[in-house]
Amino acid sequence: KKKKKKKKKKKKKKKKKKKKKKKKKKKKKKKIQKIYHLRNLFLYFLERAACMLQLAKERKTRQTGRKTTRMTERRRLPEFCAAFFEMQDVADLSQSRPDPSVQVPFST
Repeated sequence: KKKKKKKKKKKKKKKKKKKKKKKKKKKKKKKIQKIYHLRNLFLYFLERAACMLQLAKERKTRQTGRKTTRMTERRRLPEFCAAFFEMQDVADLSQSRPDPSVQVPFST
């Protein structure tokens, strides 16, 4: 008499749980301080433009994904300069002292 072979029980495969992707937190943009004094404002814009260009250079070398800088900033700059120089009181500005109550976010 031949012995009956025992059937092997198949092991059930465990389903892998899908990992949930973590949502990236959005960085809050720092609000630009409003500067009311014209000379300070002008200097501030120039400084800002320099920063923008620097960022553009860095970004091009650093990451290949997003090569564009925030163009609005750079577009607005020439207009601002033109408007600034068109103003009649530019001459008066050279004599006027900056407002001590106004804080400028960079060193001049």
